[in-house]
Parts: sequence; structure tokens; C-alpha cells
Amino acid sequence: MADGGSSDSTLALAREYGANVVTNDLRTGEAGKAVAFRAAKGDLVCFLDSDNVLIGPDWLTHVVAPFYADSEIVGAEPLRFIAEKKDTIIDRYCAAIGANDPLCLFIGNYDKYSILTGQWTSLSLPIDDHDGYFTFPLSADILPTIGANGTVYRRKALENIVGDYFMDIDIPYAIRAKNSQAKFAKIKIGIRHLFCSSASAFARKQKRRVRDFLSASAGHGVREYPWRSVSRMGVVKFSLATLLVVPLLAQAFGGFIRGRDWAVFFHPIACWITLAVYGSAVEEAVDAARYGVRVVIVNPGVLYGPRSMRHTFGHTMLELAGGKIPGHPAGGISLTDVNDAAAGILSALERGRSGERYLLTGHNISYEDSFHIQAKASGTTYVGRPLPTSLLRAAAFAFELTSRYTQREPRLTQDNAKIAPLKMWYDATKAQNELGYHIRPLEATMQRMVEAYRRVGALQE
Repeated sequence: MADGGSSDSTLALAREYGANVVTNDLRTGEAGKAVAFRAAKGDLVCFLDSDNVLIGPDWLTHVVAPFYADSEIVGAEPLRFIAEKKDTIIDRYCAAIGANDPLCLFIGNYDKYSILTGQWTSLSLPIDDHDGYFTFPLSADILPTIGANGTVYRRKALENIVGDYFMDIDIPYAIRAKNSQAKFAKIKIGIRHLFCSSASAFARKQKRRVRDFLSASAGHGVREYPWRSVSRMGVVKFSLATLLVVPLLAQAFGGFIRGRDWAVFFHPIACWITLAVYGSAVEEAVDAARYGVRVVIVNPGVLYGPRSMRHTFGHTMLELAGGKIPGHPAGGISLTDVNDAAAGILSALERGRSGERYLLTGHNISYEDSFHIQAKASGTTYVGRPLPTSLLRAAAFAFELTSRYTQREPRLTQDNAKIAPLKMWYDATKAQNELGYHIRPLEATMQRMVEAYRRVGALQE
């Protein structure tokens, strides 16, 4: 057992049960695994974190069995996370989705069974199924994030690979560089992972991911996992799904049907926390760009386009068609088609210059003109009047107060009311010139929205 400075009774308990305790001077989990590996003597080495709990007395027997059946198997790990009812909501949520970072569900490189997708990974891998386990070759271009939480390796496979740090998901790439025939086994059992107990702890762990990624990308330690090669469209889908919320609720509902655990409805919150943390890393990313990390920043405008009817808000066109909007603020927005923004993000990933920011905005238009155009597209006429800022703020206060009792999203917040008088107009010329960013005609966006609403019967011909 590697000790990174424990101050409780851990060391006494470990020695009581006969553990060989070694000192981890660097005091990180990755360094502790490297220290413990050098002290271990067996042909098979099992790596367990302090937050792992083994399931059943035969757990280790199941995990090591494939090594005796196939000499080409170099590593093995459990197929799924297991949670108990007494575990925290976040621990149960992470066990249900098969990952600790919901972004992995969208880019597809998760490595534990997810009840949200019904798969253990979305990557295409050749599988050889056996009784109690299955194997796949480590020769695939992109591998799932295997190697953590109860992984067992052959000692010979790790020789001359492990340095001062044992970076879990990098190890399989280092192994395959030495052995092109290497296989990895997924054992059809589970392991508990006590990830964190609160939303604030979840956010802190996501921040650590950002720091680790930027540090490694800047050359502060050699990393093997090809994060820059993962699905870029997956990143875009994650961002859009999080902003729209409805796709996340649909995923959570599907997961609930499969697993019957209400913890899956933490999914939208987890995604929002993740997007907020990763998005707030802009300053850190810009700083990292000075050290050679490729960083491209994009800022979309106010997104418009077909929207699911499952979401209560955001249907301004329908409210205008129904005469439910009595007036307009003095300000304006940069109205942007959601498809244009998505294409711009992909283009920025491919063509954007590192360290640069691109505004993926659209038509700079006043709220009044926007309402007139949307009403006309829906077949009606907007007759609203200008609304003074003081009235907007009073209305926002009333909506927020009411939402405390109804537990529903307020139709207008005080923050929205404060910025409503501002003309939030931006120039996308830089993105157009460097990324080939395209802004479609406003009429085309309105037509797409009208057709979408008519298809579901929300808007009449």
C-alpha cells in the first residue's frame, strides 16, 4: 500500500492486516501507484484506489482468470460500476452512466457499461466473447479510457514503462507500443467507486481534469492518451445538448427506464457543471497557449432554430403567434442560427488559429424587429409596445419569487432584465474570413422554425 501522508488510522489498519506499506513522497495517486508497483513482487499486479470497493469474495478470482486462459492478455478490469442504495446520488449517477465525466458519453470513449446508452463504450472495437469476460486488441486507433478502478496487469507488460507516475489511461498505449499483439479483457463483474459526495466536490474534480489536461498538453509530463483525436462532433453535441437541456432529460429518462434509479436525473446538472467548469477554463487555456498548447475559443450568439416542444421556454415565435408577448425591451441581440454555430465550432477546431477567439454570431437586430419578423413568419402581426427597464425588473422579481414556490423556471430573471436594454451586437467578420463561417439569411432560419412547429402541430398553416 502506498502512503501519501495519511494522518488517520489507515496505516495501523493496513499493517494489522499484513499490508506492506511504502512511502509515496510525491503524495499523488499517480505517483503512489508507481511506488507500489516497484515494491510489488507478483506476476500479476492489481491497482486499486482508496475509493474502490470490491464486490464479493471471488472478485479477484474472476479478474485474474483470463490471464491463465490467454497469454496475450496483458490487462483486465471490471465491466461496470456497482452502486448501493446507501451511496450518494452522485456516486449512483456515475455508476449508472459508467463514467465520472458525462462528456465521455458524447465523445464515446467511456469504458464502463452505461444505462444511458446501453453500451460499455461507443467506440468501434472487435470483440471476442468468452464465458465471464470478453477481449479486444489494444491496436485500435482510439481506446476507451481503460486502466483505472481495479485494473490488473501482467508485470512483464509494465516493465520499462512505469516511471515516477502511473497515468492510468496512458498505460495501454505504452503497452501496445511494445507489443502489437496485446489484448485487454473486460470482466463481466462490477466494482464500487466512491467518487464524490456533493455537487461542489464534483465541480472540484472537473476542475482538476482541466488542470491535468492543460499541464500535460503544455509538456509538463508526457501523456499517451490522444485526447486531441477524440470525436470533435461529440464535443459539439455535448455543448448543444447541455444548452438545450431536453436531450439530457431524454437520456436520463431512458436511463431511469433501464435502471430505475432517480439518481440518473442528476445528469443535466452534471453536464451543466461540466460545461461551466470547462468553459470557465478559458483564461487557463489562453495561458496554456503561450506554452504551445493549441487553444481556440469560440463565442456563439443567441441561438435560434427548431426546438423540442418538451422544453417549456424558448418558444418566442409561438408566444408571438398567440399574442402572449405584450412588449419588447429597448435592446437587441445577435440572432444566430444554431446550425451555423455548430458548423462554425467544427470549422474552428479544424482551421482556427491557436490563442485566437472567434465570434460565431449572426444578425444584429433589435428585439422589436426580431419580434416583428418572427410574428410575420408565423402568420400574424406583432403590435407590442416598448417596455421600460423598471417594469422588466419588477416583472423579473415577481417571476423569481413565484418560482420559489412553484419550483419552476422563472420566465424572466433579474439578470435578463438588466441586460435587456443593451444592444448586444457583434461582428463575425474574423470568423467569416478565417474559418469560412457562414451566416444564413434570417428568413431561412425563420422558415426552418415554422416548418418544425407545423410538423408537431404547434403552429397552424
